[in-house]
Amino acid sequence: MKELELLIILNNVRSEYILEAQQLRSGEAKAAVRKMSRNRMLLIAAVISLLLLLVGCAAVLIGLQKIYMGRVTFPQYRHEGWTRDLVSINGYVDSANYQATQEWIDFQTAYDADRSLLLNRETIGYDPPEDYWIYNCYTSAMKDKVDEICEKYDLQLAGRPLFYTGPEEILSAIGVPSMVNPAAEPMFSLSGGSCYRSGSFHMVGMVDHCFEGRGAPDTMLFCYFCDRKSVFFPDYEIFEDMDTLDSWECTAWDGTKLVLAQSYSKGVITADVGDFFISVSLDFCYSVPPGREVDLHNPCSRAEFERIASKFAYQISPREPDLPQTQDPSEPDLEYTSWNYNDYMAHWVPGSFASEAYDPADQQKYLDLDGDGTSEMLIWNAQTGIVYEVVTMEEGRALCVYGGGTYAEDDHTRQMYLCEENFLEREEKDGAVQGMQLNEYYRFRDQQLVIVECVMLGYDGKWYWSECGGASSVMWKEITEDEYKAVREKYTRIEIESDMSTDRAGQAERAVWEVLRGQRPFFFSYDGSTYLLDDYCREESERLDFPVTITRYALVDMDGDGIQEAVVDFRFGENDQVMCIVLTYSRGTVYGTVYYYRQLYQLKEDGSFRYSGGGDNDGWGRLRWDMRTLTWETDPADPADDKQDVTWYPYPVSG
Repeated sequence: MKELELLIILNNVRSEYILEAQQLRSGEAKAAVRKMSRNRMLLIAAVISLLLLLVGCAAVLIGLQKIYMGRVTFPQYRHEGWTRDLVSINGYVDSANYQATQEWIDFQTAYDADRSLLLNRETIGYDPPEDYWIYNCYTSAMKDKVDEICEKYDLQLAGRPLFYTGPEEILSAIGVPSMVNPAAEPMFSLSGGSCYRSGSFHMVGMVDHCFEGRGAPDTMLFCYFCDRKSVFFPDYEIFEDMDTLDSWECTAWDGTKLVLAQSYSKGVITADVGDFFISVSLDFCYSVPPGREVDLHNPCSRAEFERIASKFAYQISPREPDLPQTQDPSEPDLEYTSWNYNDYMAHWVPGSFASEAYDPADQQKYLDLDGDGTSEMLIWNAQTGIVYEVVTMEEGRALCVYGGGTYAEDDHTRQMYLCEENFLEREEKDGAVQGMQLNEYYRFRDQQLVIVECVMLGYDGKWYWSECGGASSVMWKEITEDEYKAVREKYTRIEIESDMSTDRAGQAERAVWEVLRGQRPFFFSYDGSTYLLDDYCREESERLDFPVTITRYALVDMDGDGIQEAVVDFRFGENDQVMCIVLTYSRGTVYGTVYYYRQLYQLKEDGSFRYSGGGDNDGWGRLRWDMRTLTWETDPADPADDKQDVTWYPYPVSG
């Protein structure tokens, strides 16, 4: 029987029984002479027997049994039978929030198992009240279940998250000077977060830690949660490698009793502090390849993880925050949701500077789209020209009429562009079917986008036109290819502003050149480590026991954004061009992504390349950089046999 199986058995046993059993077994306490019920005697006997089976692992169970929520199968996610182990980050096993979260998980795994309601949420058209946003209720039945859980466990609704202009403003709003150990303050950088009307808050950032025996500090991503116990937060953490998990209890620098749990890839710190429950989740590694024995970010020892835990503060008492200031102070009775354009942009969740996804290319653009003398605001990317949102003013309040949760980074098959004469073009492509494309053209009228006409290249290879679109074939008229092209040519997308892209291009290309010259390390996505190119070759040579060298490099705009990437080819032993690494600059870091020969070859000047996976899985592709995940995605491309090959240069760089 494995430790985890025993843990599941013990999961519902009261903590004091286990502690009592351990103390009796170790001799720390003597058995009291008192009358005991038969059931209680049998239970303690069973616990002692199980502890004896674990042979010294009782401390693991005593820590983990407080937060372990069981092994859960989520039929809606990833693929059929996606099963993971969950731990609580909002309360210990006997708390109301732990039990409420457990019931919510049970409901979610049984409700809408085939995702039919989720996939048809636009048709259903259910828009939950703001207080239910964090529960992701897309039907009234889900809202009713949240209400039932809150009533059953005497919990309050969390309410909508409140976003401020930066982490310091969040902490100031809730009256918390800091959530880190003052001695470790220089080791932290906060990137964003939010708080709630209860004073609960969540913070995201990076923490540096110099492990024993290592010359330089490693950087780890952390999420800090401080949840008021009287509020329902349906939060939990997923462990995918429970076989490597260790758990124990310790005391932090400020006297707080902690439960620590760490696996090979993740660590969780939990603390019960007065009216709040605090938890910290740390990612020890971003991508651990098979066979790698030690990851640079993994603490490896209990003592090391305890030192990391002591970098945070736990004895904090947040207060209810002041609502974000969004209007002129002379108008105090306006609701905080009555934002003007600048306030809306400042609190724009996907890309505002209060968000960890912040990108300076995401900007405001003002246009009078309907000619009424009042400008509308577009939130768009000045580097790509993609429009994320169209926002107008209604009764003094910023109102989003396009976007509002569906963005180009979330769904690359649907993108909106601004055209001349203030038309907006929405383009949709089916990546699975080469050629299928839908283009819709809109005007802004009566506070909404109104479709003007649309054209489509269908799955059948024919061209169609419609004045209103829709799924019905009755709405579409078959046209010729020339007529299709004539409609497309009527709408000219405006040129992308060059000042931002030029600055970004120069910064990005300088950073990539520094990597090629050995002056700057790159982040290797495969194992989550940073290397200089020569150091990478040396370490790979030692690992494989034969020489790994760079043969050549090329400079090419892989994703068509006007910024060049570097493609570096490698020789393994006597075998040429076994693989390449694509180097790209994003948000202050040069990322290196490996592609083996059959994944990327016959590279062309425009960035298109050939790939082959055997059988029918071959063709031409283009890379697309995903700003949310900081990874490359491969999209299908037109055949490029007749295009110009990229120019290769010998390595090392000589000029």
